[in-house]
Amino acid sequence: MPVDASSSENLRSDYYELELDNTQGNVIAGFKQDFQTLVYIHIDDPRQFKQAVDVLRRQVTTARTVRCFRHPDLEICSSETMLVSPPWMNIAFSFFGLNKLLKSPRDAAYFADKAFRDGAVGRVGGDAKEWVVRDGDDEESADVLIIVAGRTESEVGAAVGALKRQIREIGGATVLEPDDAGASLGGAEHFGYRDGISQPGIRGYGPGLPGQDLIWPGEFVFGKLGQV
Repeated sequence: MPVDASSSENLRSDYYELELDNTQGNVIAGFKQDFQTLVYIHIDDPRQFKQAVDVLRRQVTTARTVRCFRHPDLEICSSETMLVSPPWMNIAFSFFGLNKLLKSPRDAAYFADKAFRDGAVGRVGGDAKEWVVRDGDDEESADVLIIVAGRTESEVGAAVGALKRQIREIGGATVLEPDDAGASLGGAEHFGYRDGISQPGIRGYGPGLPGQDLIWPGEFVFGKLGQV
């Protein structure tokens, strides 16, 4: 049943508790580091690549880790979570990539979001023909995106190098070139803003800034409550 986000009861900041240990840090909190590299991967052998997924999932940086790194005095933080400093890593799959890894095509029905199912190329059509990286079901498409972010170029470079070695040693996938190793973000988001004015408050993540609306996390995380 849809949640009435306009209800006065639902507008309480403590009404909904987000599972921070089961949510990737860059989705909700944002890594907000000075350096970031995007690594694109094509899945060649789904069965073999599942071994890499099992390895990578243990390296994913959670929303709790990011939040506690910035606010170690919070009650939700333990000494263990506060010690996880950058570089941080998150992983994303295209719908086509997930389809390769799912046990049955019927499992794809759980992803009801049409935009996600269509994919980026499917939504823009011919306008994507000049894209360097594309999703889709061809042999050159990016099925997986890995985000690595850190405080210095050297620590991000070392983390990316280790990541690529892991994937190549396990096999079942091709690391697409070039990866996106941009210049220093200088503490800004990828659009160039530093003040976070475009960042909404996320219900269940913590109190928003003064005057900031709290958005239901389902707008960003599959399976969570969204706006009506």
